[in-house]
Amino acid sequence: MYNSRNLAAYGYSHLNPVRLTDPDGESATLIGALVGGAIGAGIAIYRGEDLRHVAGAAAQGAIAGAIAGSVIDTGGASLGVIVAAGAGGNALGGLVGRAISGDEQTAGAVALDAAVGAGGALVGVGAGKALGAVVNRLAQPTANATGAEIVEQTARSEVAKGTEHVMSFMKAGEREAYVANPAKGSRFMGTATHRATNRAVGAKPSRAIPVPWTRA
Repeated sequence: MYNSRNLAAYGYSHLNPVRLTDPDGESATLIGALVGGAIGAGIAIYRGEDLRHVAGAAAQGAIAGAIAGSVIDTGGASLGVIVAAGAGGNALGGLVGRAISGDEQTAGAVALDAAVGAGGALVGVGAGKALGAVVNRLAQPTANATGAEIVEQTARSEVAKGTEHVMSFMKAGEREAYVANPAKGSRFMGTATHRATNRAVGAKPSRAIPVPWTRA
């Protein structure tokens, strides 16, 4: 269906990410559960464990992966929250896994699961940042790109950094107005993206880059 707001080159969810999402059939929670379960089961099979222990390991991996994926699905979080989710998810998964496999539940086992989960989360964050840096480097505008292409690529890169990043460019009062009423305050999100893009491409205020959804 035609909607003029779809013409905004840098717009996401019609500039209302608080109420709207862009569903594409992908779920980090589901993917995390499937991958985590597969890894857990695979390790147990490699070790020659019996069926109960394979099932328990699969359950632990699935729970830990689902909880870690849910952090991504909710828009990401601080490092502390990610580490806590990793620790809590693996500890909970361990409790369920041992219940299935029939192993004894001990405080030491829970603490070990939590430590492993926290360490895995830290490694994951580090790997993700390293991969993101490589991807961003490859996605940098080329020397042959036109000015419009550079602006578009830069703006998309800024928006991809997340809503909080774009909102950091809002002036005093704009953030509060946007959060209070995203529909009426959507122009502030557009203006913030405008500012972020200008800074990223090194444009001077006097040569402001036009943004499709803001008024002159």
